[in-house]
Amino acid sequence: MRTWFLILLLGVAVSTDYCCGQSGQEVIHAYPSDSPQIDGILEADWFKTVPAQGLLQIRPNEGQPATQETRVYILYSREALYVGFCCLDTAPDSIASPVQRRDNDDDSDIVYVGLDTFHDHRNAYYFGVTAAGVQVDGTFSNEDVSDDTWDGVWESAVARVDSGWTAEMRIPFQGIRHGGAREDGWGIDFVRVIHRNQEVAFWQRTTRDQGSKVSNWGDLLGLEEISSARHVQVLPHALGRWDAPESNRWQSKNDLDNLGLDLKIVPSSSWTMDLTYQPDFAQVDVDEEVINLSDYPVFLEEKRPFFLEGRDLFDTSPIQLLYTRRITDPDYGGRITGQWGDLRGSALYARNITEEGLKQDAFAARTLWNVGSRSAVGVTGTYLGDEESHAATAGMDARLRWREENQLWLTFAGVDRPEERRQPLGARAKLFLAEGHFRGNVGTTYYGQDYNINDLGWSEYSNVFSQYSWIGYRLYPDEGFLRTIEINLNGWHESMPDGRFQEQGGNWNADFETSSAWWFGGGMYWGEGYRRRYADEDEGEVGEYKDNFGTWDPEFHPGYERWFWVETDERKSVIYEIGLTQGTYREGWFWSNGQELKLIISSNLEVEGHLNWIHIWDARDVNDGEASDLRIWRVRTRYSPTLNLSFRGTLQYVDDEEEPVFLTNLLLAWNWNPGSWFYIVYDEERDIYSELQEGPYLRGSQPGDRTIRTKWTYYFNLP
Repeated sequence: MRTWFLILLLGVAVSTDYCCGQSGQEVIHAYPSDSPQIDGILEADWFKTVPAQGLLQIRPNEGQPATQETRVYILYSREALYVGFCCLDTAPDSIASPVQRRDNDDDSDIVYVGLDTFHDHRNAYYFGVTAAGVQVDGTFSNEDVSDDTWDGVWESAVARVDSGWTAEMRIPFQGIRHGGAREDGWGIDFVRVIHRNQEVAFWQRTTRDQGSKVSNWGDLLGLEEISSARHVQVLPHALGRWDAPESNRWQSKNDLDNLGLDLKIVPSSSWTMDLTYQPDFAQVDVDEEVINLSDYPVFLEEKRPFFLEGRDLFDTSPIQLLYTRRITDPDYGGRITGQWGDLRGSALYARNITEEGLKQDAFAARTLWNVGSRSAVGVTGTYLGDEESHAATAGMDARLRWREENQLWLTFAGVDRPEERRQPLGARAKLFLAEGHFRGNVGTTYYGQDYNINDLGWSEYSNVFSQYSWIGYRLYPDEGFLRTIEINLNGWHESMPDGRFQEQGGNWNADFETSSAWWFGGGMYWGEGYRRRYADEDEGEVGEYKDNFGTWDPEFHPGYERWFWVETDERKSVIYEIGLTQGTYREGWFWSNGQELKLIISSNLEVEGHLNWIHIWDARDVNDGEASDLRIWRVRTRYSPTLNLSFRGTLQYVDDEEEPVFLTNLLLAWNWNPGSWFYIVYDEERDIYSELQEGPYLRGSQPGDRTIRTKWTYYFNLP
């Protein structure tokens, strides 16, 4: 639900009411002012301006006026843009305002402003603040692709008043890239969320079917003689690390390599340079354990700060030629990102050190050229090499967009390796169409033999030619038991490019939202396909065919799956979700049970419990065909005593019947100064059983492999 809301409620398309409810206006003016005090209280200067108001609902009652009045005021000085929200509320005691860690807007009343600072109708920033003062920010690219990993340095404050609540934002012009005081202004939109009745309202009209598109935002006019984006951000850091293998003593791993520096140099509004030396790539947010029953690796999200800058540009490519988690231990690196009119570009370099101590040069670059009002053409290239070998990829993609939602994507990519005589190719084509409550797509994908982009990119497998189609129906009744109805039909066919190993299948699924904000759904899959069972060449196994990950032998497995899930009202203090799936697994059977319980104990304390349980039987390559259970139990606690200080604890029990372990991750995060952080992270992996000559014995009460890491950063800005 949170992901659905984020995509929908931020930066959504706009096109109607404006100040004082005057229909047809799409413009708001910024007024010059001395720097107002950011304390959450709207002073007299704010009320000398003409506010934007008349927000319209997108849910629950699409197109209707918001149930509570909102007024938005814009001021500016040479150094910063100021945004003031006056959120009137007839039930001020019901305003949801939990104290949470930054970028967490769950269960909150919140307001947002979106800024298209180059007015290119494609890319934008968004800034939000909850009724408790929690900051939320991120970026939009390619009109409707949101990313919350960007963290700016800006100020905000909120206050409760008898008639509701107010919020003030100060967004420094040096903290964002922008096109200056343009004659055509900037793009802008405002959003307000009222959590208790799941109301989402926008300054400009849109529909849930159209979704979020920067291209339809309103205009911000009146900016004059504002400061440029030119500045230098400096972020030195110091690390600490202590390890204790099992029951051994703690050992320090602290030396000069634990000191590092990140620089962001912005010489003009057009481009930015990021440099890093001895960067910290420790993951503050731990990767959750997952049960992977496929023959392919699990895709992991990027969380490391250096690689997040400019990532949105690479993500616009339909084929993922850059997967930065492949760069595991960089020593230094740099990136250049820029925008020149309709052209955007980014280039990345990093010196990577492998586990074997091998030094690798990693390079990736992408450009995207906006064509017309809504279409684009992109080019991507990557290179990863060392003294022993290298691999390079190149790709080109085009997106043709017309009307509000109709799109056509075309993508081509190739791989070059010195040991391969061929240059394997890959191609994708996808057509998306929407009409009324119906939408759907058709597409095809071709990946040739030895099409391996996984040195620096991501692809599950190659040597495939596939076709797929989807049609969906969505309806949002204004009255009755159901408030959202979504029904989807999918079909696919796949084979090798030469026609061998024909596979096909399909599924139907449906999701529903009730008038009491419960969600439920289900579906069924049926099909037949070939499992790629990869041969272990180290054990002397030989497979007939080759793709990204080695040789494999085909296994034919027809089968089916059926599932059902329910999620209770997320506005309550107790939230429960359960999902049940049953079907075939290879030549055997399986069922899975996923459950999650969330308890909101107070405004700054919540506890989540999660269970993922999979039971398999009669599958000969799992536990010799005997019944087998795989389980992950997870408990997570979040506690935020203040807006700048938060704690998180995660305990996981992973039981795969062979090597069950307890995993512990504890985090303290302190935002001790704007842009500056201090972290303490504790990790432990504790085996449940150990093998001795006389057999296994229970050892879960003894310490496991333990690690303590600290990170200190200090942010400062040079004009």
